Amino acid sequence: MDRSTSNLAWLTNSISAGLAAPVAAVLLVTLVGGCAPPTSKPNQSLTPKAETPIRTTQTCETEGPATLSPDADGRYAVRSMPTRIDRLCVLILPTDSQTLNEILRGTKTVDYRRSFPADQVSHILFFNTKTLELFATAEVESTLVGDPLEIAELTAPSAGTNLDGARDYFGSRNYGFAITLRNVQGLAKPIGIRDARNIDARFQRPYGYLFLERHPRLNQEIATRLGLSSAL
Repeated sequence: MDRSTSNLAWLTNSISAGLAAPVAAVLLVTLVGGCAPPTSKPNQSLTPKAETPIRTTQTCETEGPATLSPDADGRYAVRSMPTRIDRLCVLILPTDSQTLNEILRGTKTVDYRRSFPADQVSHILFFNTKTLELFATAEVESTLVGDPLEIAELTAPSAGTNLDGARDYFGSRNYGFAITLRNVQGLAKPIGIRDARNIDARFQRPYGYLFLERHPRLNQEIATRLGLSSAL
């Protein structure tokens, strides 16, 4: 019999005999409480913690859409935007099938866009709006921003259009974007929305530009297919 058991027996007998009952009862409660198993701390979860999700580092997307203010003369002179060269920053762009075919054939090496991020981009991942697939990739060689007519005068033949076509596309916007592409590759196996969601359940059909880093697992899949890491 250990010491705590002996003390407990003595106190029980003392209480039964009416000796120092109040004191003995208090000591009895203290001893019994000291033998009880420890209770969990307040707010301490008794269930296993869920697996920590992969978190987006947000090293590519920090600034939002690019904007351009007019020059002193009120013009939106064409200027260059820098390209990301130190790490993989992939931008998903929804694109129709006809335009994608022209890009893959090499007859269209410049892609016009009405909006583009202020953040630097290293690669484009084209989303086919007809087949609903991540379809092809390209490196960004350069990006121009400025007056749509001036951009068209510089790039229309490479964009597979003419001044009228560019004017129709940009409409009344004060400025637009022209992305020069290189090393265009169709994915050997395009990734449909269902397959994309199997990789990253949060993926949704993009209706505007979207940085792939918002979907880390999908970003890693594309990096692997390109034979690249997040740091170039």
